Amino acid sequence: MQGWRALIAVYGAGEAINGAGALAGDIGRQLERLARTVTNHRVAATAHLDAAGAPSTRCVLDPRGQQPVERLPNINTGDPAALVEFVAWSSAKCPAQALVLVLSGHGIAWQDGEADAALGHHATRAPGAPPRRPGCFNHPRALFGRGTSKLEAVRRAVLLDGHDRDYLSNAELGLVCKRIAQARRRPIDVLVLDACLMSAVEVLHELRGAVSTVVAAIDEISAAGIDMAAPAAWMTSQDELAPATIASEIVGRFAPVAAFDTCVAVDLAGSAWAEGMGHFRSFAQGLLAWATQGADNAATLKAALRIAGSSVVEYNRGGLADVDALVTAITSVPGVPASATQAGRQATTAFRAAVMARTVGRDYAGACGLSLFAPGSESVYLANHADYARLQFPALTGWGALLDVLHGRETDATRLAAAAPSGFFIDVVTLRRLAQALHEVGVRG
Repeated sequence: MQGWRALIAVYGAGEAINGAGALAGDIGRQLERLARTVTNHRVAATAHLDAAGAPSTRCVLDPRGQQPVERLPNINTGDPAALVEFVAWSSAKCPAQALVLVLSGHGIAWQDGEADAALGHHATRAPGAPPRRPGCFNHPRALFGRGTSKLEAVRRAVLLDGHDRDYLSNAELGLVCKRIAQARRRPIDVLVLDACLMSAVEVLHELRGAVSTVVAAIDEISAAGIDMAAPAAWMTSQDELAPATIASEIVGRFAPVAAFDTCVAVDLAGSAWAEGMGHFRSFAQGLLAWATQGADNAATLKAALRIAGSSVVEYNRGGLADVDALVTAITSVPGVPASATQAGRQATTAFRAAVMARTVGRDYAGACGLSLFAPGSESVYLANHADYARLQFPALTGWGALLDVLHGRETDATRLAAAAPSGFFIDVVTLRRLAQALHEVGVRG
């Protein structure tokens, strides 16, 4: 055996955003509890913590307190290179068979209102006094501040850095994980997204191939976060540590602090995720063909999105829906083709199988554990359209083209769907591949 059985590498973005929402204290307390358990002869742990008004620190955690703490100039946690460098440093210090990478900080996923507030250079919340509405629990962990440095980048993000006004976009997060996986010559075993709103299907699919399993929250999560101390103690007692088992144990040992707290483990390497994507593609394409047959069809589907967005999970103006609730709402619409209904139900069955474990507060007892962008209003759709179109999921499945039809936006895919015979659909990705193949054999389109 080379080195340790497992390495837990915690990367903490704890700076305040415009003087509010600092998580350094909460992340620091998480690290203190973890340090009582590791590093030991089986499980090692490293940590990086970025805090306002102080140097960034990183170290090997040690119950005896004998490992030196390095103090660095303030690190931009939103810089992909900084995260790659931390993992490389951690792996050199503590070579291990399994890597559990914990990204701890603010997360935004598809919470539209918060991103708009940031891009508009003003804050909409204050810690301890978030806006509330019946049935919806909000709290400071979802704070997103003013003046980001990437106004043209994908808005949904993790690891917000208040000092540098930076963050990791979904595309950057996927790229970072690919670089880490390439350096390891195998996927990251467990990626723990200790932040709000990160168990979105779109976010997770950006990680597939570079990450075996993901632990994340459905909606917002208390500032106490996902504590790794108990899972680390369990890992120390095990002779074999498979990624799926580690992820499931992290979720199983998660203790909700509030009714809105959630923690789910998703298997991206198994067959269920791929099956879910395939069935969802058939579902989306069947709906697209039906929606283009008449304005009434599109209107009823858009109404179903509004129902889905409020039926199980209460997001804050984000245009998100629980996957199960979404499919249920759409397949309840009179006239939806039976083939699309069947594909939708098969998709939810597969996605549920990909969710290996879930621990949720009472507000999320009925949630599948995965969310999806399902804007029921023009404003939410328009605010997110340009960024959403950059992600893999909407293009690969045709979901983006369906949203375009429902909200009256004409694209290559929607024009093709409108002109095609009923039941026939070729998505944009397939068209591009066909054009490339024709180009390679000398055919000009």
